[in-house]
Amino acid sequence: MSAFAILHIPHSSTVVPPAARSGLSVTDAALAHEILHLTDHFTDEIYSIDDPLAVQLVYPVSRLVVDPERFTDDEKESMAAHGMGVVYTRTLDGAPLRATLAASDRRALIETYYEPHHARLTALVDEAVTAHGAALVLDGHSYPSRPHPFEDASRPRPEVCLGTDGFHTPEWLFEEAARLCRGAGFSVDRDQPFAGAIVPSKRYSTDRSVLSLMLELRRDTYVDEESGAKRPQFDEVRARMQTIVRAIVRTAFERTRWSDAPERGAAFVRPEAPEDAAAIHAVHAASFPTDAEARLVDLLRAAGHLSVSLVAEAGGEVVGHVAFSPVTAGAGAAGAGLGPVAVVESHRRQGIAAELIRAGLETCRRLGFEWAVVLGDPKYYSRFGFGPASDSGLRDEYGGGSAFQAMELTPGALPAGAGLVRYAPEFALVS
Repeated sequence: MSAFAILHIPHSSTVVPPAARSGLSVTDAALAHEILHLTDHFTDEIYSIDDPLAVQLVYPVSRLVVDPERFTDDEKESMAAHGMGVVYTRTLDGAPLRATLAASDRRALIETYYEPHHARLTALVDEAVTAHGAALVLDGHSYPSRPHPFEDASRPRPEVCLGTDGFHTPEWLFEEAARLCRGAGFSVDRDQPFAGAIVPSKRYSTDRSVLSLMLELRRDTYVDEESGAKRPQFDEVRARMQTIVRAIVRTAFERTRWSDAPERGAAFVRPEAPEDAAAIHAVHAASFPTDAEARLVDLLRAAGHLSVSLVAEAGGEVVGHVAFSPVTAGAGAAGAGLGPVAVVESHRRQGIAAELIRAGLETCRRLGFEWAVVLGDPKYYSRFGFGPASDSGLRDEYGGGSAFQAMELTPGALPAGAGLVRYAPEFALVS
């Protein structure tokens, strides 16, 4: 499965190859000082998530060799005025970093380090757009609690700075990231003290299918800035940031999947939004004899087990909903469990439930789920590709018999003969 999100980590490395070191005129102690204060320490760990939708791209050398986040043309690069263009010539305090920098040496550094890295970034974005119709670049940084000499000391320095681009950062992306950061207990500001978000040059300001957002974590939240060592709370801060990144990736994936979808049939199908929770509860409560299904969806959401949650909207109101949650079989083969699904009485017999199910199955497939199960009417669910689970040696926890059905989302992936399929534990709380 091709990644949708590229987690770009440009400044985490402390590596200065010997060939590059020979071009620097500072002492080893002075170089160590620059590396300490200019490196985004451990951001390759902080912005790392285990998700098939995301791939990490880490720049392999220190920014003191070549900075991959600068324009190669010093006329376009504002930091060149401080000796910190694409190839740095001065230290943080303005002292010479290099005795000389011949044009040929500058070009060689760019060709050796900058261009291969950007070629890889471009290729990953191209692959994402081809596979998913869109791509997300999350630019992972950290920044010092105290401003450098050339920075504006009056600008705010929140715990998380979200850098945006007027063309590539839609408002919903910023708002969702800000909401997640605040919910995790971080103070947040927009484009303060740093602004912007990286996009491959060939798509910059021309292709809105490429989204980009910069995340800057204030460094004192997780490292000792005088030594560069991890602080005791490092693991906890990393876990909070990883949760945020994972949620941003999933939300952006769903939003780009459906934001341009035309209205079809009687309703528009889209991913649920945070403000939909009450309406979704009401749809299920009105569609079943008890509120068990409504409570189940609430419990799955609270536990983080709503793998896919789509709503049908008509006239500005939520009129239908489908949920998919994780299931396991045998030694742990993971699939998606369909249900519950509901449509309000006034909008039934219009094909809305079928559209929700088809859209949900396709989303599960795109998310990497390879098989799915459902408990329901075999005559109805066979139209989507479900068949008797017992034919594949699978059974459910609830004695569903012929109502328990399974289907492959990836050919050959159904765990035949695995026996019992277990639903998320929240199902047992309402059964």
